[in-house]
Amino acid sequence: GRGGANMGKVLKGKSRDVETKKKTPIAAPEKDTLQVDKDRWNRQAKRLKALIAQESENARINSRLVTTLMRAQLRKNKMEELEDDVAWMAQEHQREMDRKDAVIQTLQNRLGEVEDQFLVMQRSHMQKLGILNDIHKTKIRHLEAEFERDLKILKQEFNTEKDYIQKSHERMKRELLAIKKA
Repeated sequence: GRGGANMGKVLKGKSRDVETKKKTPIAAPEKDTLQVDKDRWNRQAKRLKALIAQESENARINSRLVTTLMRAQLRKNKMEELEDDVAWMAQEHQREMDRKDAVIQTLQNRLGEVEDQFLVMQRSHMQKLGILNDIHKTKIRHLEAEFERDLKILKQEFNTEKDYIQKSHERMKRELLAIKKA
């Protein structure tokens, strides 16, 4: 049992001392050896093609898995970034709201002060209007009194002049009647 394809190697299950009972011609083992080699190469080629196909499928699946994992990681990173942005925006918004609340509070305080000032000024204005009204009434009473005094004087002068004119008329009338009778 030593063939050319075996190259002096001991096959499994055979010892070196035992020769095979069947002797084959030399040309036949070479033919069988070539066929065995060819079959072995074909099997190895098929096996390698199957391994390549399996590796291609595994590469495709792994590519999808890597893409999926990469997308998941990118989503996670983007989510963390967005959460940080939202937290920053929330802080900015809170600061802006606090600032605007402070401005509103300041304006409310100033409005209260201005309302108090307005009330003080309104009271002062009303007092001044009251004083002005009193002065006006006093002036009107004084003018009315002066008017009444002037009216009384004018009436007296008028009555005096009327009496004078009537007396003068009566005297002239008597004189004219006296002249007429004479």
